[in-house]
Amino acid sequence: MNMKKHLLFVALFSLASWSGCILENQSSSLYVRITSPSDNSTVSESPVEIRGNVSSLITDVWVQENPAKLESGEFSAPAWLEPGKNVVSVKGWSRDGRTVSDSVVIYFHSSGNDADLDTESFEDALDSDGPEIRDGPEYETIEHEPFAGCEGTVRLEPKCSSLQGLTNQDLISKLRDMVSRGYKSLGYDTARSRMYQDIDLVDDKVQGVYTGQWIFTGGGMPDPKKMNCEHTWPQSKGASSEPAHSDLHHLFPTIPSANSARSNHEFGWVTDSDPAWAQGGSKLGFDSTGELVFEVRDPHKGDTARAIFYFSVRYDYHVSFKQESALREWHFLDPPDDYERARNDAIEVYQHNRNPFVDCPSLVCFIDDF
Repeated sequence: MNMKKHLLFVALFSLASWSGCILENQSSSLYVRITSPSDNSTVSESPVEIRGNVSSLITDVWVQENPAKLESGEFSAPAWLEPGKNVVSVKGWSRDGRTVSDSVVIYFHSSGNDADLDTESFEDALDSDGPEIRDGPEYETIEHEPFAGCEGTVRLEPKCSSLQGLTNQDLISKLRDMVSRGYKSLGYDTARSRMYQDIDLVDDKVQGVYTGQWIFTGGGMPDPKKMNCEHTWPQSKGASSEPAHSDLHHLFPTIPSANSARSNHEFGWVTDSDPAWAQGGSKLGFDSTGELVFEVRDPHKGDTARAIFYFSVRYDYHVSFKQESALREWHFLDPPDDYERARNDAIEVYQHNRNPFVDCPSLVCFIDDF
């Protein structure tokens, strides 16, 4: 089906409204489903160009998990669609990192069918109560459902009572201060020795987190041909220098082949029936959008998610929308167990900080975007 020339949707970015430590079913993520105004059928053409206008408050716009080109309040980015899955997510951030509550005009058109649309008439139709189209093509907006595990009323764990009432950037800033204050950087060699010889040592053996294989070390350093150290947040994407390079909260022992397979691929759900690599429940393959992703075996899914959430908060790195969505699911599918809590305790002895998402899993529900 060809893209109709005049496809325009008007939507609002809406901030979640929270009070105290109660989480309501709201989200700032916006989903727009693309339909044809002539017959209301779902458009399956791919890719399409997403264009729009934003106010001066917005300094960054992301379409799906990719940053959009932003110039003088106008943004554009391609979006790839699949039949039956034609959903595009759009987010905007302000200078202070908050998701902005602002009206955004979005146009959809194919590369060979540029639409020349009058944006002012549509922007003028917006009022304080939300979008209203006086004249023009039909539109549809679909609000984000509550994240899995955050439905209904969510209460903060007593251990994190000092964070009550904080959400989003305010909460992130407070957590960053908590995990940074008094932090002791060990250096990579010392961090690895602590990991292999104490923190992850069980009866003179160490387990590779991606495959579940146990390697006998006798309490010493393992043979690097049999086991090495995984940076859950890849070195090539921000973990190559200190203190991030040696931060034990995202370092884990792995079998070299599994570490190589993961490389620096983002985490996600592999839907490929014939993955490029698979061992012990972990696999490297394509997700539903055709992107190559690494899916961790079930017993380590939540550990991975909490390591990424920690790193994002500690070092101020953004997690892509698609990866964050998968990690939120993993966080609740595999909640912290006794081993992970004991690991958090052991790391605190050496590093003098803790992973708050292990101590208080519900914190994830009070942060809309990592």
